[in-house]
Amino acid sequence: MAVIAQSAAPPDGEPVVTIGPPPDEAHNRREEEFRTLWDSEYPKLAGWAARLTRSREDGHDIAQQAFLQLFQRWFTVRDPKAVLWRTASRLFIDGWRRDQRDRRLRLLLSVSTPRSAEMADTSIRDLVERLPDHLRHPILLYYWSDRSVQEVAELLHRPAGTVKRQLHDARNMLRSHIDLPEVDE
Repeated sequence: MAVIAQSAAPPDGEPVVTIGPPPDEAHNRREEEFRTLWDSEYPKLAGWAARLTRSREDGHDIAQQAFLQLFQRWFTVRDPKAVLWRTASRLFIDGWRRDQRDRRLRLLLSVSTPRSAEMADTSIRDLVERLPDHLRHPILLYYWSDRSVQEVAELLHRPAGTVKRQLHDARNMLRSHIDLPEVDE
């Protein structure tokens, strides 16, 4: 239950109003426990994550994210140290899986995309290659790999509506460079 408390007016005349739960000893003790856990575990956790990721920055990101997730559930967690390390482990594994998916997608794009030499007009392919990644990948999968919008969306882990918008934006960018008339899509 929130308590609204008003303290005596300070010398400048404005009263101080505090909104929130009343401070109690158990709450203060749990905050101190969190600070103690941070001080003792953060260096170890960040170092462990940095060795796993082979990146000091990524290790600190994982450690900070694990502490943030722990803090969000702090008052309901029974074994904070175990939850902290398990969370950091899951964050690393999720990142590793995401990297693996990206590598597979890049491989799929490189294998399923014909080279410019196979095209009659290499200038279009050159223009496509100059598109930003977020527009180039949908174009290559949709047109060169002959995949449906839904398949492209699944491969890129994006909603189908986003893929449609990116295809539209990419076509407009390409159209502006090759002076084609606009057509209804």
